[in-house]
Amino acid sequence: MGKFVEKVVVIILKPALLAQRPNREVLIGLLILACFGAALVCSVAVSLLTVNVTAITTQDNVDFLVKANKEVFDLVPGDVLRIERTPAKKAFTGQDMEIMKIYTTQGFIYAVPDDPYYAETQQLANAALRLNGDLDQAGSQVWMKQGNETTLDSLKQKGYAIGTQENKRPLLFALLGLQNFLLVGAGLGMLLLVFPFRMEKDAERSPVTTRVKQLA
Repeated sequence: MGKFVEKVVVIILKPALLAQRPNREVLIGLLILACFGAALVCSVAVSLLTVNVTAITTQDNVDFLVKANKEVFDLVPGDVLRIERTPAKKAFTGQDMEIMKIYTTQGFIYAVPDDPYYAETQQLANAALRLNGDLDQAGSQVWMKQGNETTLDSLKQKGYAIGTQENKRPLLFALLGLQNFLLVGAGLGMLLLVFPFRMEKDAERSPVTTRVKQLA
């Protein structure tokens, strides 16, 4: 009974003792928790700023009207800058889930087979390939429009969902950059917390041996 009470007292007083005498592990642990918590807040804020496409209508595969954020945006195949497809994977329902992401001059469109506008998204992609003479790359995972004006750096500037308001784009990019920075900081903190701790444990377990030369 005495040992049980002693353990309970130690568990209750341990946080207070650590708060009075913080060590390296406690400080790094608190830093990791703070980074993960702030990254979670950034993720929630990004999800609130993200705009979802609700419908796409097409006219003769030439003019595509994209409805997002209660607004309609007019796209033509020449506005497509990059097409990304993930390999088809089986979902829980047994359906092949191919994720498609199309970068345009007005932002990107993200679609999966469950979306009601997925067929129109494929039509937009195929129309862009046909316009550029690359229809044979319809099954490619990545396609990018040829030209000096289309680069990876220029596509990063279009890394927002179509329909995102212009005044909110700087905030969105700032939150994404901050989120990546916090995740990197948390990862480095975990490395500093784990590996030196193991080295200290190994040093404690391995006894120091000395050789004494015996006199003949």
